[in-house]
Amino acid sequence: MIVWSGLGINYGHVDANYSESQIDVDLDYLWNLGFRRIRVALPSYNSSQALHDRRWVIVNKALTKGFIVIYGVTCVTNFTDAQWSAFKDYVLNTVAPIAQLINNPNLELSLGNEEELKNNGAGAPDDATVQSDLRALGVQVKEVYIAGNLGYQADQGRIAGWVSGGIGVLNKIGFNCYDTVNNFYVNAKLIKDSFGDAGEITEFNVASGYSSTPDETTNANQILQKINIMRDLGLSAGYFFTYNHSAGSWGVADWGSASNYSILKEDGSDYRLAWQYIISKRNYFIKI
Repeated sequence: MIVWSGLGINYGHVDANYSESQIDVDLDYLWNLGFRRIRVALPSYNSSQALHDRRWVIVNKALTKGFIVIYGVTCVTNFTDAQWSAFKDYVLNTVAPIAQLINNPNLELSLGNEEELKNNGAGAPDDATVQSDLRALGVQVKEVYIAGNLGYQADQGRIAGWVSGGIGVLNKIGFNCYDTVNNFYVNAKLIKDSFGDAGEITEFNVASGYSSTPDETTNANQILQKINIMRDLGLSAGYFFTYNHSAGSWGVADWGSASNYSILKEDGSDYRLAWQYIISKRNYFIKI
């Protein structure tokens, strides 16, 4: 069993390599380990229809299995003012109606991911305006999507902005936290103190990816420390990044890359020591 009941998992990146049977196998595996939360990779709003369809397949299968699921779409990198408007329209008029048709309270609909890191195009709004727009979008989306929670995920550098501006009608606010253990504690405590049960950590791992010759024990201990921090602070959830069955930028091809956060090789021949720590119940009580 996993080390903490609030522990979730990110899943579904580069899913062109995912067959429906592979999705079923993965979800069964994660469920049997004790995971009950999954965050499906959010595609850009203007991705191909085939990619959108595949992600909705994962969402529906995970919901049917019984998982709490976070899902939505994002805007593009370096978005312009026009693209930002198109993104908001797509969320309101395409994503929200689909989510409501699914009508499952376990679906936490996301209004985006780290949009404040992408507003570098022509005429794009500044960070404060992005956050204000998302709060306003939340009001609109809540008129359409009423089945479950509504959330948004930002990078850890935007915690202060959301604390000062508030989360409006959002039920959940998540932050993606990659840092040292000490800084992770500071951020996790701020999230808990500021947002209570509405606050979550939607991505975490080691500070900056695994090195080309990783010290597996050091990395695994760091991840376990972070899980213990979230559990002991009483955070509602924390989602490990990431579990993948895909080649290319997230899988076997860059297993030794410093930017690789994958936990398991595509062919199943090897996995990070951290995975053994995460799924071993005996580590639940370890304080490192």
